[in-house]
Amino acid sequence: MSEQKILLVQDEKSPMLTLKSALAKSGFTVVTCTSGFDALDELRSEQGNLVVASVTLPDMSGFQLSSMIKSATQTNVVPVVVVG
Repeated sequence: MSEQKILLVQDEKSPMLTLKSALAKSGFTVVTCTSGFDALDELRSEQGNLVVASVTLPDMSGFQLSSMIKSATQTNVVPVVVVG
């Protein structure tokens, strides 16, 4: 199986660390970002297999991030899950 990379975007550290740990234990490579624009930069430089984003981020909502990911040709095939 090839490496499966998940981009975790959340502004709060504690829940992010818990989810990151659980995903890593399941064999995923997890990259964390604390803002929507950081996540977009990460996706442009290193394509991911899935984005899990909080609905509230410091610079935009998770829904806005999802829309931006889906509107860019380079990233429009990446699944995005927005969680509350």
